[in-house]
Amino acid sequence: MLLLLSMPGLALAEIQVNSHPLESGFSFIKTDPSGNVYVAYYAKDGNLYVKRNNDPEAAVSVKGGKGDFIDLAFFGNDIVLTWRPKLSSAEKFIYVQRSTDGGRTFSQPVVLNTATHALLPIHVASDSKKRMYVVWVDERKHYNLYMNYSVDGGKTFLSADINLTPSSEFVSLPYLLIDGETINLFFLGAKGGGKDQEEKEQAAIFYLRSGDSGKTWSTPLKIYEFADWTPSMLRAEKSGNTILVFWGGVRGLYGMSSGDGLQWRSMGFKDTLEQDINRFSVASNSKGDIALVTSWKKLGGSTTVKPNVYFYRSGDNGLTWSGPQRLNRNQCDNTSSYFPDMHMKDDGTIFVAWQDHRYIRGNISINYSKDAGKTWLEKDIIIETLPGKNNDHFPYVVHGGETYHILWSRFSDDSMKGRNLFMEEYRLK
Repeated sequence: MLLLLSMPGLALAEIQVNSHPLESGFSFIKTDPSGNVYVAYYAKDGNLYVKRNNDPEAAVSVKGGKGDFIDLAFFGNDIVLTWRPKLSSAEKFIYVQRSTDGGRTFSQPVVLNTATHALLPIHVASDSKKRMYVVWVDERKHYNLYMNYSVDGGKTFLSADINLTPSSEFVSLPYLLIDGETINLFFLGAKGGGKDQEEKEQAAIFYLRSGDSGKTWSTPLKIYEFADWTPSMLRAEKSGNTILVFWGGVRGLYGMSSGDGLQWRSMGFKDTLEQDINRFSVASNSKGDIALVTSWKKLGGSTTVKPNVYFYRSGDNGLTWSGPQRLNRNQCDNTSSYFPDMHMKDDGTIFVAWQDHRYIRGNISINYSKDAGKTWLEKDIIIETLPGKNNDHFPYVVHGGETYHILWSRFSDDSMKGRNLFMEEYRLK
């Protein structure tokens, strides 16, 4: 184990990010390749705000609507903002806007979908070759996956969106993975179960690929079928020449991997079987290391069995996996630790933050490893100065330069109202 030093890292003072009262919608954090950190949120005044570092916030009007999706893509000095407002008129459009001045101002919005039926979940993927793909669930006929994309850094998009799953009638959980000229897409889908149907065939994980940057697509390939449940989360990752897909929900955490996209093998996480997965995060580096952090509780089990944060690692591109390591180090296993998020650097440094209740109210705890998850701090760290004073929830972790940025929601009292966004920077020694 790593020995806990008196100062294992340097925590800078926490700051409140939002200067406007938050709407009860989506918030977002991401860093660009230069290490600048961006936070975006929806406010009660009807604006979406984007804030870069300590710069003044940029206001993007949403016509008084509540928002439930935000993403940022970075192309050199340009930024592309993708968002979906939830307007009182029931319109469901996805907008993109470009900024050429670091997020201080944005262009007029461009609408990606040709009908007002874009639903969550939405996923955005981009790369260094100025390609950007947006995929979403759409209800204009049944529930299909639609896509629009740009190959010039968000300057132009297709004039009409594309239905990627016309033969399906129920889809969800889309996840894109760009691998050179190949675009990989995973989703949960089934035939039947449309708007006017009660029954549908068994749901399954499907795989689609494009070998020409999105111009043409393969026929959806069913790679895993569900008997009596469906997952609530899906993620994909690339490690070496291997594509990996993971999913989780009330029956545990599962995964499959493939070297060619045709033949798939299962990755078992037996400790999670029949456990209720509440969140998971996965990352890889160029050395074949894959890190996975998650938390779960026993579905329908005793209330004394509390969720903990667990870590899995693979050093061979997902062929084999270590058993789960418990990252929350509280001795008495009678409080909840859950909703973890993670960042992994290419050198194998892994930083994990989660919501912790050992002081009754929610606090943000962290643990980290400098050897790709082989060893961790013997004692985790609660980053708040006065643990138990506030109600802090659901952290996000990003990395820029030499600094980790942790964003979380804080509630002013036990009524769980009056939410604000707080962020703290943490530097490892």
